[in-house]
Amino acid sequence: MWRGGYIRSCTGCCLAVVSVTLAILLRLVLVRSFGQLPTYITFYPAVMFTGLIGGFWPGLLATVLSALAADYWAIMPQHSLSVAIAADRVGLILFSAMGLFMCWVAELYRRSKQDADSRKTQAMRAAAAAINFFPDNLKHVEGSARGQPFILGRWQAAFVGNLFGWKRKDAHERIVRRLLHQPRRCSSWTAGNIAPRSRYSANILRTRAASSALTIRCGLAPDRSTS
Repeated sequence: MWRGGYIRSCTGCCLAVVSVTLAILLRLVLVRSFGQLPTYITFYPAVMFTGLIGGFWPGLLATVLSALAADYWAIMPQHSLSVAIAADRVGLILFSAMGLFMCWVAELYRRSKQDADSRKTQAMRAAAAAINFFPDNLKHVEGSARGQPFILGRWQAAFVGNLFGWKRKDAHERIVRRLLHQPRRCSSWTAGNIAPRSRYSANILRTRAASSALTIRCGLAPDRSTS
């Protein structure tokens, strides 16, 4: 685990160094082609790019390197780390503060994106588990399909996947109960056509005998009783 963190740290540091180096070279080319430019025009993108890709600490390293590079190559007197003009000192301080702020915002964005990706992955796994529950644990008990796995149709899989895969931030199902109406003669969802063959309860499906309504409860509860 420490090896993975070490590799990520080295990669972030290398990204910061490369980004600032490219910013310096780009500034030199632009100054040679168009004359004097704003001091930090090529360093802001380097800091933001490093913060978005590498995270807070690589972005902070890019900010420090950019400030030193701007002080050495762009701020008078050049090729020296001293700053003679007060306005340049203020500009350098503001650039450093803005770079710190950009790194913080970029880190918040990265964490939010990683959290969203993680929740999406968990939701997809939950939806797949709910859909696979039917053919893995249920089978037809009558008709020409007797003994065969209970495989959901496309719209049924979409219904179940949305029901069990749509999560809140606390990882609980967003929909606790859902009501589905279908024609009376449509028997593909009726409880009489399926039978459990695992520790999961068949109570996930409950039909009303007097109507065509079907109620699906979230969660695959352990089978505590057989009916």
